[in-house]
Amino acid sequence: MLIFFIYSILIGFLSNFIIYAYCQDKLAFKNFYCLKALSNKILSFSIVILNFITSFLIYKNLGISIYSYLCFIVSSLLICLSVIDIKTGIVPDTINLLIFFMAIVAIILTKYNILYHIIGFFLISGPFLFISVLTNGIGGGDIKLFAVTGLFLGAIHIFLAMFICCILASVIGIILKYSNKTTKLYNGNSIPLVPYISIGVFITILYGENILNWYFSTFFI
Repeated sequence: MLIFFIYSILIGFLSNFIIYAYCQDKLAFKNFYCLKALSNKILSFSIVILNFITSFLIYKNLGISIYSYLCFIVSSLLICLSVIDIKTGIVPDTINLLIFFMAIVAIILTKYNILYHIIGFFLISGPFLFISVLTNGIGGGDIKLFAVTGLFLGAIHIFLAMFICCILASVIGIILKYSNKTTKLYNGNSIPLVPYISIGVFITILYGENILNWYFSTFFI
């Protein structure tokens, strides 16, 4: 357990340098040992703490296993994507590819139903891609993120994550709009979707089985 939490703190520091590299549009590894290279020390400290909290929640809900380590890595990558999306409006393909790789490893090592996860890859990303082509209203990075997290979670689970994402984005979007903070926070740009996708995916990782069991037992039995 102690190793798991030490690992989470180290990943938290690594996440800071990944974020810095993308937000500064240059590699940060030359400043790897210099925390002064990070532009926002409060944010960087918060990211380390957030990684620690996510690792604790994963440990409490999933225990220690290969799958729980994979879930923690995916959660850390989602934290990176969320901060990068908020700061730059960009969803890097390289981080999406890392999540895709984690999904493949999870499917192989845990011997999950491959078809279930392949359906998850297309279930949300496919319709969103079609909508994006027609309206240009959904970013390509968001669609790719739904695809790779759908591969990781599987069909019904990514649908649950998308549902949670839409509720959060709608509620918070309305609050920001009527409090006139959208323009101030995002410089007039559209509200970044990645943080809401990330929260939806993380909640599904932790409580997806319980939520789905409750739903099906309540409404279909």
